[in-house]
Amino acid sequence: MESCQTVMDLIQELESSSQFISIQLKLLPIILITCLYAYVVYKLVKPKSLLRFFISVSFIFYLLNVFRLALMPMPINEEYIALLKLEVSCGLVESRRHNFTFFDYMKWGNLFHYTTIGNFFMLAPLGFYLPYLYRKQKWNIVRIFNYGFGISLSIECIQLLYSYITGYIYRGFNVDDLMLNTLGMLVFYIVYVIFKLIYKVVLVLCR
Repeated sequence: MESCQTVMDLIQELESSSQFISIQLKLLPIILITCLYAYVVYKLVKPKSLLRFFISVSFIFYLLNVFRLALMPMPINEEYIALLKLEVSCGLVESRRHNFTFFDYMKWGNLFHYTTIGNFFMLAPLGFYLPYLYRKQKWNIVRIFNYGFGISLSIECIQLLYSYITGYIYRGFNVDDLMLNTLGMLVFYIVYVIFKLIYKVVLVLCR
């Protein structure tokens, strides 16, 4: 077992060498994938509405970024993961843990912390994207809740599964994240419905 004094040096060495292996998704590939999607759809589908086309493209860009922010990078090198564990045991970084208690992390003292705000907004755009892009579906507050809760739970379960497979809590399961993700999506859906009603009223008044 390496001493605590050399842990940081070893981690930096691993990160800069070919021994450091992790599954990653950078911003540049996301942009390239989005551009490729836009090109293929524009050429094959010939969208009638440019607004709807650009919103669908932004939806793909958004989904890829959610995947990147929620799950990437994933260390898969055993030696690197062992060093990360040692880094925690040496007190060089705060130990991560799973949270299965509501409001355990999200207290008044850190209610406006960037992680709390980030979790609120992470799935929030889906409250607009889903009812706008899939208008044939019958959307309501219950269905949006089910989608938000289901997607957020899937992300948290993947993080939990990864932790048990590797034995290292890289991204822990957190019920507060689950609650905030779902709440953000619900709020954005309500805002979408309000703006949709306002738009209809304006159209009637302008006739």
